[in-house]
Amino acid sequence: MVLRYPIRWFSVKGGSTGVSKNFTEFLDAPKAIPYRNCDFSETILKTSVFRIVSIIKNIGPGIDRIAVDRDYSPPMEPIILASGSLRRQEYFRLMGIPFSIMPSNVDETPTAGKNPRSQAEEIAQRKVTETVRLLQDRIPPWVFGADTVISVQDSIYGKPLDREDARRMLSMLSDREHEVITAMALFNGKKKSIDCRSVVSRVRFAPISDAEMEWYLDTGEWQEVAGSYKIQGLGACFISEVHGSYSGIVGLPMREFYVMLRENGYSYASA
Repeated sequence: MVLRYPIRWFSVKGGSTGVSKNFTEFLDAPKAIPYRNCDFSETILKTSVFRIVSIIKNIGPGIDRIAVDRDYSPPMEPIILASGSLRRQEYFRLMGIPFSIMPSNVDETPTAGKNPRSQAEEIAQRKVTETVRLLQDRIPPWVFGADTVISVQDSIYGKPLDREDARRMLSMLSDREHEVITAMALFNGKKKSIDCRSVVSRVRFAPISDAEMEWYLDTGEWQEVAGSYKIQGLGACFISEVHGSYSGIVGLPMREFYVMLRENGYSYASA
């Protein structure tokens, strides 16, 4: 039999509440230690911090033997993504984080009197809170929501209503600098708490001519995106400077998100 993992062989007694403890105690043994009456239950498969590579049954009277991957890291816990954003889903896949999608569909209308950063944080928290509420008594281990807004002189530019609204937004962004704010909210099911943070980046647009404006509007790329442009798409043709988090402008500041996970006790595979 060919094993594709760095392993050692161990025989482990099962079938009791102490099975996980016994399993751990003998991981550093120089060779297999036989035990009688082995009964490998789901408990050992689920609770051990080591992955079982294989089980060979009945190598002797009442003796089984298992192979474990000593360098294995426990799989990451799944996170419910309270957003339908394809960009955030792409970043989750890039980071190897298991997730399911449960858009909250909350009202994203800005609250009067709040600055853009506070607005974005409030909406991100709304998304998470609503998703947790919809799950009722099934408290999930993790729920993540985010919101990205464009701000020019404290005026918020969200997703355009139509082509003319997109034209208005792009005209305001032309030949000037604006802020891109991405707020993140993370629900920790164990602590039943929400951590909310935000990242601000600055983007400068070159002047957009009338012909360029019509060309870009014809592409349809402005639809369903804050500020009516995609920095990861053809919208980059108009961008002359970027200061801050590129991934944050796209929709998920990866460095800050990674730190947020670590500081909240999420077991990221690279940690």
